[in-house]
Amino acid sequence: MERKIRKLLADASETKDPRALESAFALMKSSAAARACRNLPDMYVVCAETALQLGCVETGAACLKMYFEWNPPENLLTCRALLAQGQLKGDFKEAAVCFLKAVEISKKEPRYHFMVFNASVLYLKAAHPLLHPNKCFHVVPSLKQMVQSLEEVAEQDYSWRAELIMQVILIILSSLNHFRPRGRFTGAMSGLFSTAFCFCYLLFVYEKNSLGGDPESEIFPNPTFLLRIPV
Repeated sequence: MERKIRKLLADASETKDPRALESAFALMKSSAAARACRNLPDMYVVCAETALQLGCVETGAACLKMYFEWNPPENLLTCRALLAQGQLKGDFKEAAVCFLKAVEISKKEPRYHFMVFNASVLYLKAAHPLLHPNKCFHVVPSLKQMVQSLEEVAEQDYSWRAELIMQVILIILSSLNHFRPRGRFTGAMSGLFSTAFCFCYLLFVYEKNSLGGDPESEIFPNPTFLLRIPV
């Protein structure tokens, strides 16, 4: 049964076939009812990740619900499940909670540190639609947590870290005009943030040039090409 389920999931991922996905999910539910498969938690997560690829939101959510009902340990599989769950959330705050939970688990084990990077990519993708003047200040606390977490695991992609720091500064700068009438920011603070922004932008351009990239390209990269896999 397990081999058949994995084959269906692989086919669904390779051929983008929702029918193969639904067949695999139906077999998983049957196996769960009959207690016929020991590795169901693993397959629930793979099924949810495949459902995300195919846009099958309901199936993905159902798989993750069944996975978390197992009370899984805090391991790599649970980190993957939390990242998938965050992508399924329609509300940014709920998505951020999932991503930050995955980050906290990943920070405890050096082998999982690459998942902190993955979480930051997915986090910024979820936050991106909210990054507009006077509407994005509430993003700062969780974004700062993400920046701090990358520092804690000594993430070596400094250009990516600089991009996230720039987003924090851009949010603050964009909010200056909104809050200045209320006396929350002074001219000196505005100058400080502007200086910090210039520094981060120069660092970003330097990293792009040193890597042969185009500093005028889109600042928020396509996460499809950024996510890392275990080595």
